[in-house]
Amino acid sequence: MTDDGDWAGKQLAFTTAHLAREGAERRRVKVRWWSAPTSRRPDVTGMVARLWSARRTRPGDDLVFVALYEVDDPVGARPFLVVRAHAGDLAAPSGRATATVHGAAVPGGALVVEARAGTIVPAEPPAEPGADAPSWTEVDADPS
Repeated sequence: MTDDGDWAGKQLAFTTAHLAREGAERRRVKVRWWSAPTSRRPDVTGMVARLWSARRTRPGDDLVFVALYEVDDPVGARPFLVVRAHAGDLAAPSGRATATVHGAAVPGGALVVEARAGTIVPAEPPAEPGADAPSWTEVDADPS
């Protein structure tokens, strides 16, 4: 388990480097996102998120789940990682796309996901998908 405070510092440093276009591991992925209710637990990273840029949303704002899949995964494949991000990072409340993940695409890793629909900066540490994480589909559908 990753300490959220430690992760927030790593994520902030990584996001700053990413915005400066400094080198990072890059990987093509498929992403699927859907609306999620706001978390009831304290959002330690929300305070840090406001420092990233003036456009960042506040901790009480809605979040979206973003599931990452290997770029060659077939229909029905399970995601390898799930990220919670601010809903304002994406153009629509749900959807799917191909994207590029910059950074460590592992649980607790610091990363940024760039897709045509928006740039996804995690609001919480990336995690392994739960049993309820949706499989990859070629049809846009809100899995909630």
